[in-house]
Amino acid sequence: MRRLDFDKKSIERRKFIAENYSPMNAYLYTLDNTFFDTRFLKIVEAAKKSNLEQMLKYIDVVSKEQRIYSFPVFTRKFCQDFIEEINHFENSAMPKERPNTMNKYGILLNEIGFDDFLTSMRNIVSQISNIFYADWGGKDLDSQKAFTVHYKEGQDLELATHFDNSEITLNICVGNVFTGGELFFLNNRDCYDVNSIIRFIHDIGRGVLHLGNQLHGAMPIESGERYNIIFWMRSSKVRNKKCPMCQKAPELVPVLDEGDGFM
Repeated sequence: MRRLDFDKKSIERRKFIAENYSPMNAYLYTLDNTFFDTRFLKIVEAAKKSNLEQMLKYIDVVSKEQRIYSFPVFTRKFCQDFIEEINHFENSAMPKERPNTMNKYGILLNEIGFDDFLTSMRNIVSQISNIFYADWGGKDLDSQKAFTVHYKEGQDLELATHFDNSEITLNICVGNVFTGGELFFLNNRDCYDVNSIIRFIHDIGRGVLHLGNQLHGAMPIESGERYNIIFWMRSSKVRNKKCPMCQKAPELVPVLDEGDGFM
């Protein structure tokens, strides 16, 4: 099966990278509260107490109807050091697998050693998603896939309309200097309604939280280059009932590595 072959190759890459890659900023691989904007920490603390009023002091509601929210996540220092680390890996001789067929320039973060970081991040974000998306497994997120995307003239410039293989997605801009490249969201009920298009302008360190089945894409970047972390969070409680991609009841098979949230 293609999935089993992919898992086997992924495990081999991860083993090789773990044994041979020397990070530039090794401290990044263990999540620490100092990485976070203080406003993000306040949002998380308010979420733990189910204090929506306090949360909304630091959250921008991009669309109440579409349930799209934006808030500060990482510090500028973290973003700068993270990009430095990603470029260091890109320029190394390590094997690389791209995130998906739509993004030709990016890195699967679990393959280069960010597993513990990502699990800790998912547990923190689930405090927020439990408030906004309880009906979509917001409190039952139990796996994740995270990767970087990189937009630059001569490389990937934009991203066509799509939805994510996730229950909940957190998209965080980590740099650099750029113009254009806005994120756009479509009305899921009528994707041809141009008057309902919602545009979101990226800001370094800031994330946008939305449902995985929300139709969205990225406008062409006009100058500079943009890096984002895309964090897909999944709930086996939700997707064991219906596959988010084909909308059918899934037929579960064992895999060598982490699955796509089916447990």
